[in-house]
Amino acid sequence: MTIFLFAFGFLLLLLPRANAVATNDNFNQRATLFGDRLTVTASSIGATRAPNEPAMAGVDSGASLWWVWRPTVEGRAVLDTTGSSFDTVLGVYFGKEIGQLDNRWGANDNDGANLTSRIEFNADPSVDHSIVVAGKNSASGDVVLNIRLYTLPVIVESPKDLEVTSGQSADFRVRALGKLNLSYQWQFKGADIVGETGELLRIQAASLLQAGPYRVIVSNSYGSVTSAPTAFLKVVEKPKIIENPADASKEDGDDVSFGVKALGEAPLSYQWRSKPTADAPYLSIAGANAPLLSLTNLSGIENGNFYSVRVFNPFGEAFSLDAKLTVLTSRPRITDQSLA
Repeated sequence: MTIFLFAFGFLLLLLPRANAVATNDNFNQRATLFGDRLTVTASSIGATRAPNEPAMAGVDSGASLWWVWRPTVEGRAVLDTTGSSFDTVLGVYFGKEIGQLDNRWGANDNDGANLTSRIEFNADPSVDHSIVVAGKNSASGDVVLNIRLYTLPVIVESPKDLEVTSGQSADFRVRALGKLNLSYQWQFKGADIVGETGELLRIQAASLLQAGPYRVIVSNSYGSVTSAPTAFLKVVEKPKIIENPADASKEDGDDVSFGVKALGEAPLSYQWRSKPTADAPYLSIAGANAPLLSLTNLSGIENGNFYSVRVFNPFGEAFSLDAKLTVLTSRPRITDQSLA
């Protein structure tokens, strides 16, 4: 319709404004956005809704406009439509086909006083984020899309795997950069470790109970990141003798065995030793490299000998207590077979 107005002797001709439909009216023609802090304005008047366009926020929506945005770094993204002239619905999706979009963070519709929408999420710089602004009940008008990316902490050195001997201390470290004050929370097997909130996690006198996966969550006011890959603590055991060889008393001609029981990181190795008196130095017994030492057909020369075993692995060694062998010679013996 054409409107004629007279004002101060002039004829004003007001022609209807032709609203050109935005070129990003559908998913396949998404407008590309660049930058991590930007405000986009557009008009959704005349925009439509594709037949297979995803429903957002559980409300009837239409007159949608689409953008594609990829952040330059990992961070906490805040998107809102503050400043738009109508009741908006906002969504963020992953995917390349409109019929197969992944509604990663859902959509938002605010029925409050400002009728705008807002979404927060951890943005991934390796993925395209498809953003759509639509009108509730197909409302349309001036669209304002605000994008703000706030930097999350960046872990530049993750904790590394550790291997310590039982009883030693183990130190896990993390190095992170980021804006504002950083805070830390160490975890063991996915659960918070009470009081461990610094860059260094020190485990005093590590035991087998503390072996397993460790990680740290680094946070600031924009969000948090978790160290990866998970760091593992391996606690290896030096040999520990839990049962010593026992003293033995035999008669000559008998057999005797001395045994030991030990715990520790496999493989465990053994070396039996003997000495003729308590004050003499030990000498290794050739071939005696098992938990059990067997002596056969005692002759009496072994009487008063002491026996001990050295148990060792790559992480340490342990020595058993002495076991004394007494060999009695009271049993009659045939020394001349011709007289038998």
